[in-house]
Amino acid sequence: MPRFIGKTALVTGAGAGIGRAVALRLAGEGAEVFAVSRGSKVDELVELGQGRIAAYRADVSDPQQIEAMVGACVTDYGRIDVLINNAGISHGGTPIHELDVELWDRIMSVNLRGAFLVMKHTLRVMMAQRGGAIVNMSSVGGRRPSVGSAAYIVGKAGLNMLTQQAALEYVAHGIRVNAVAPGMILTPMVKGASEGVIEWKKSITPMQRLGTVDEVAAVTAFLASDEAAYITGAIYAVDGGRCAE
Repeated sequence: MPRFIGKTALVTGAGAGIGRAVALRLAGEGAEVFAVSRGSKVDELVELGQGRIAAYRADVSDPQQIEAMVGACVTDYGRIDVLINNAGISHGGTPIHELDVELWDRIMSVNLRGAFLVMKHTLRVMMAQRGGAIVNMSSVGGRRPSVGSAAYIVGKAGLNMLTQQAALEYVAHGIRVNAVAPGMILTPMVKGASEGVIEWKKSITPMQRLGTVDEVAAVTAFLASDEAAYITGAIYAVDGGRCAE
C-alpha cells in the first residue's frame, strides 16, 4: 500500500542522482512532491511524476531563496509532511593546505548552512502542524575521513550532528529527524568517471560493487514514512559495508 497518500514532500537537490530517485519514489508512493533544484533538470520530473511532482528552482546557498522556497511549498500545498534535505556539492583531491577558503565556504554554504536553513524554515511549518519527518542526506564521509575532501567531510560530519541535535530538540513536537549516509553510489556523475575510478570505488567497498540511487531512495522513503515512527536521531549507512570496516 502506498505510504504517502495525502502527504506533501519537499525534496531539495531533486534534479539528478539520489534526489531525483527519491522524488520519483515518494511520488510513486502517493506523495505530492515539491521538487527543488538549481537547474532546469528538475522540470523533467513533472511529466515523470504523473501529476504528483511540481518543479521549483532555488539555490540553497541563498537564504532568501530558501525562505521563498519553503513559503511557496506551503502556499501550493498548505503543509510539509516530509523534508528530504538532499542538496549538496562535493570536491576532491585537495589537501587542506591547498584548500581555498572560497571553496571551503562554497561547500559549507550548501552542505551545512543550506541544510540548516532549509530545516529551520521547514521546522516552523512542521511545529505549527504538530508533526513531520525530516531526512538529511549525509555521507559515509561524515563518519570517516577521506584524503583530499576536507570541506566535504567536515560539512557532512556537521550535518550528522545537526541531525541528532534537531532530533532531540523537536521530538516533543512530533517531528522525527534522521539521516541517510550513502557510500559509493552509481550516480550520473560517477557513471561519467573513468573505468579505473569506478573499479577503485568498487575495490574499497566490502560488497565489491557500487550502490544504486534506488537503493538509497528506498531507505530514505522508509525513514520518511510512518513505518519508521520510532526512529529519530539515527544515521543510516547505505554503503555496502564501508562503515563496518
